Amino acid sequence: MTIPVSTGARGFRNRLLPIFQAGNRIVINSAGLFVYNGPPTFGNLIINLSFAGGSDKYGNTYLAGINQYGPANPSTSHVQIYNGDISFYGAHTNAIPGFIGEANGPTDCALIMQSGQDNAQNAEYLTLNGSGATPKAIFSQPGITISNALGNRQLEVQSNSALFGTARAGISLTDTDGKVAEAYVDTFGQLHTPEAFQTDINVEASNQIAPPGAGGSGSKYYSTSGHMQSRSGQTGIGGDTNSYDTEAVRVFLGNDGPSQSNVANAVVSDGTTSLQHHVGIGTYKITALIGINAEVAAGIINVGMFGPGVSTGGFSGEVLDNAPTTNENWSTGALPTQSYTQTNIGRTTKIRFEGIITFTAAGNVNIQTRTSNVADTYHVRAGSYIEFCPVVAV
Repeated sequence: MTIPVSTGARGFRNRLLPIFQAGNRIVINSAGLFVYNGPPTFGNLIINLSFAGGSDKYGNTYLAGINQYGPANPSTSHVQIYNGDISFYGAHTNAIPGFIGEANGPTDCALIMQSGQDNAQNAEYLTLNGSGATPKAIFSQPGITISNALGNRQLEVQSNSALFGTARAGISLTDTDGKVAEAYVDTFGQLHTPEAFQTDINVEASNQIAPPGAGGSGSKYYSTSGHMQSRSGQTGIGGDTNSYDTEAVRVFLGNDGPSQSNVANAVVSDGTTSLQHHVGIGTYKITALIGINAEVAAGIINVGMFGPGVSTGGFSGEVLDNAPTTNENWSTGALPTQSYTQTNIGRTTKIRFEGIITFTAAGNVNIQTRTSNVADTYHVRAGSYIEFCPVVAV
């Protein structure tokens, strides 16, 4: 260590500290602190702490702040802490460094991590904990890729990439078998999935105030009243712009029912399934087909549809036996019933109900049968069914 003595103003003797050298590796002088990898010489400066950049007396160029240099090429491979940023310089030609900080990024961001830029390549950066007028939780340019250790499962998020056909924002998922699933947003703000979409739970369509527009060629599924509807595509390119009801539920008998001779109404059943289902307040189109096989003919068979209160609408009721002889009627503002005299032992008579009705209360709608004579015996055939389709006003 060398401490020269000088004479200051008014005769005071001042001690100056131009250089401090310890262990032949550390030098402290008026320019800062310098650490060398061995005796100080050109090419082995590894750390400096300086107020400003410059060159030491051995020809090593150094930067302002706290810097750690790589052994191969100190001028291009180092880490710098300066002005609130941590910058990373690699061995690139005409490179812009990567950095962690705020000063070099958008003004509304709290923390930025940016990769370096090599020649004309675009720098990529990630912003965390954004704030300001346009807050960002995570922002990347042009994208983020997250992979597992083997690199065979991958999530890629792109803000402006031809990965999805043209320059779009989207997400790409890659699994271990190399299968890729994508989702991206088009210029109309619509989400696209080029492959089939599958969910292990359900997809819920929230009620909208009005049906969607009819633009485009594809069908649009939506709900305005709790029931799923479909809006046809644009006229002339595959559609007619109409809205269609899409829901239906069917209940059917898988087996013939047991032999019956009941004189009081009983819900049709095969012992496992009954021809009935719940409806809510609203309008439904209901279709039913019941086959009844005559065993002993001694009276009149009555078949009817029963359920909660109704208001408007009507039903067609039709009996078609194997003669064939048709017996039809129409029920307005009421659920239908039909009756016929049982004949043609061993043959099946069909009863068909079809209509649209509005229910004023919720409850079960079912098909019931009875005979007028206990000596009558019959059974309902497998395949008999009742179908419910909610009707939504267009």
